[in-house]
Amino acid sequence: EDAIIEGVQGFLDEFNTVISDVREELAQDASLENDMSLRIIENFLRSTLTDQVAGASGVFKSLVSIGISSGEDFDANSVPQLVLDEEAFREALEDDRSGVEFLFSNSGETGAADKIFEYLDEITRTTGFLNARSKANGTIDQQIQGLNDRIESIERRVSMREERLRRQFSPMDLPQAGLPAPG
Repeated sequence: EDAIIEGVQGFLDEFNTVISDVREELAQDASLENDMSLRIIENFLRSTLTDQVAGASGVFKSLVSIGISSGEDFDANSVPQLVLDEEAFREALEDDRSGVEFLFSNSGETGAADKIFEYLDEITRTTGFLNARSKANGTIDQQIQGLNDRIESIERRVSMREERLRRQFSPMDLPQAGLPAPG
């Protein structure tokens, strides 16, 4: 049981680190501020660990029911961390070891670990959406190019407006400089 608890705690520690890193990258003035793809990934990971596991029968239907939660303290300004209530987890193992195992991994691949592995495998493979975003001329490059095109367009319009204003108001400056106005 100690090895199982150590493994689950290690999993939760890594999960918490990933969520903290994602939140750091999404923070104001961070490199990926408000990136929707990362938000979607974070939401999927969180919900997978808190939702009921499809096909679970018996007493335990979710990881929350076996002692995994966001803890007792709530701070709206911090990143919620998942914690393991070791006592509740040990009791769950004693009551229904196979039911606990089912919540993490099972033959139907509906367990939390199964779903996380499948999702991360799908989005990180060569045809996954993260690769499509990051490769040369991927969606990130296309977004950057679109922004650069908009900047160029705005700069052209500003330059044209400046030239028009110079032509319009330049004749008014001549009399003030002691030169005769045209015509």
